[in-house]
Amino acid sequence: MDPPPVYISSSGEEDDNNIKCPICCLDISFLTLEERSDHVLECVESPKKFVYKSLKKTRAAAPKVKNAPRPKKEKPEIPAVKILKFSGLDIAVDAFCYRFNPEISHYFLSHFHSDHYGGLCKSWNHGTIYCSKLTKILAVTKLKVNPDIIVALDYEMEYSIANGLKVICVDANHCPGSQIFLFKTAIKEETTLHCGDFRVNLNMLSHPLLQCKVYRCYLDTTYLDPVYSFPDQTQVIQTTARYIKSLHDPETHKAVKIQRRITDFFLPPRNIHYPFLIVVGTYTIGKERLAVEIARSLGTKMYASAEKLQILKHMHESETSWEFLKDLLSSNPFECQVHLVSLNKFADLVSYFDQFSSKFEKIIGIKPTGWTYRSTKSSKWIRDAKDDNEILKTIVGTKEEITVKNLEAQFKTSNLAQVYSVPYSEHSSFRELAYFMGCLDIEKVIPTVNLHNMAYLERWIGCIQSFEKMDIAKF
Repeated sequence: MDPPPVYISSSGEEDDNNIKCPICCLDISFLTLEERSDHVLECVESPKKFVYKSLKKTRAAAPKVKNAPRPKKEKPEIPAVKILKFSGLDIAVDAFCYRFNPEISHYFLSHFHSDHYGGLCKSWNHGTIYCSKLTKILAVTKLKVNPDIIVALDYEMEYSIANGLKVICVDANHCPGSQIFLFKTAIKEETTLHCGDFRVNLNMLSHPLLQCKVYRCYLDTTYLDPVYSFPDQTQVIQTTARYIKSLHDPETHKAVKIQRRITDFFLPPRNIHYPFLIVVGTYTIGKERLAVEIARSLGTKMYASAEKLQILKHMHESETSWEFLKDLLSSNPFECQVHLVSLNKFADLVSYFDQFSSKFEKIIGIKPTGWTYRSTKSSKWIRDAKDDNEILKTIVGTKEEITVKNLEAQFKTSNLAQVYSVPYSEHSSFRELAYFMGCLDIEKVIPTVNLHNMAYLERWIGCIQSFEKMDIAKF
C-alpha cells in the first residue's frame, strides 16, 4: 500500500517532505505553500493544461524549431468508467473529448467545469446531451454548442431517455448547475447513481429520492483519503463572513495595521468610502457562495467582470435558488465592497487594488481551497493508528471546524494585501464520503477519480461499507 499523501497543517508547517498534488500527482514539494495551493486550484479548474511556471519559462526560452506538421492524433476511446450500461442502452457521462462511439448516442454533462465538458465545441455532434438549464446556457454561450442537441433537465423531475431508461437529477452541491443523476429501469438491479463532482450535505443524505436501493454508485473520490479533513461548507462560509465583518468594527479596524508603501505618504488625501476591498477568488463558475455571504454580512453589493456578471445573470435567471442574485450584483466596482475575481489574479492583488485605492483603504483577498487544511492535528496520528477502523471511527465521530483564530493566524503585518486561505471546498471530504456511503443503501461503489491508486480507494470503500451503519443525526 502506498503511504497516504501528506498535507499542510493550519500552522503552516509541513507534515513531511514528500508532497504531491492530489489531482495530477506531480511532486510539488519544492513549491512554496502559496504556489502549492495555486497549483492544485489550477489543476482542479483545468487539469490538462497546467504545467509548472518554471517549465513554461524554460519552454519560452528554448529556440523554436520548425518541424513538419504532425499527423492528427486519434482520440482515445471513451473509458469504461464513463460508460453506464443498462439493458438495451449504453450512455456516457462527462465524456466529450473521446473517439466517436456508434453504440452511444446519449451523453450526460454533470456540470460546467472544463475537466468534465472538455471536448465540447460548436462541431460536436455525437448525440444528445442532457444537463441542467444553467449548464446548457453556458455550453451554448461559452462553447457555441448547438442548442438543439441539448436537453435541459430540471431538478427532481423524472425524464424518460430511451429503451425504458429514466433519470432524476438532484442538486450536487458543487458549482451552480451541477447535478447528480439517478438512473432507473424496469429492472431494479440496474438502479444507478452517478455523482460527478459533488459535496455531500445533510439535505443530500436525507433526500427522499435517494432513499432507494442503489446497486451501482459512481462516486467522486477526489478526497477519499483520511488526510483530507476540512470543515462543513456552511460553517466555513459563516465563520469567514463573521471574521470579515468583525474587521469593520471601529476598534478592530484601528488594530489592523497593514504595511504602507513609501509612495503612499506623497499621495494627496483620498476620499475613502470603505475601509476594505474584499476580493474573493472564483472559477468561471464556482465558489460564489462564499462571496455572497460576505457581501450580505457587510450589506454591500458584489462586482465582477462583464463576463462573470453575465454568468451570474444566467445563474439567477435559470436557477431558483440563485434568484436573489439580481439584487446583489452591480457593474460599478466602486460601489461594491466585494469583488469576484479569477483565482489567477491573486498573484498581484496590489496592482488590482491600485485601480480602486481612491475609494478603499485596504485590500483583503479570500482564497477558497480545501486541500491544504488540517485544523487540529497533523496526519501523523493516521499513520500511527492501529488499523483502518480506528481511523474511520475517529474521523466519523469528529467534526472539523474553522475558527476566527485560524483566520487571524494568517494575518501578516508586512503585506500590503492580506490573503486568507479558507478551507472552502466544493468536493466532499473523506468524512462526508464515509457518511454518504454509510447512510445511503449502496451495494457497489465505483470510483471515478484518482483511479491510478485504485487499491487504496478500494481499501477505504471496503472499510466504510463494512463499518457500522452511520447515524445521520451525527453528521
